[in-house]
Amino acid sequence: MILAYGEKISIQFLDLQQERSNPVVKKAVKEGRDFPLLLFNGEVKFEGGIPLLALKALLDRVGIEPNEINPPLSR
Repeated sequence: MILAYGEKISIQFLDLQQERSNPVVKKAVKEGRDFPLLLFNGEVKFEGGIPLLALKALLDRVGIEPNEINPPLSR
């Protein structure tokens, strides 16, 4: 994701074994969520896996587009 979107997105990994006191982890465990969770702007969007095509569609809907792989050459 970082290769495709660069600084347009921020990714944070929370280790459930190491960060039990984190409020997001505590809430997810209490709610019995399936891991891994993917949150977008603090809201759970996907759980039990990370469907890359669905994630791309979500980013597209909010106007976050991937960087150009091969930018056009200027003439």
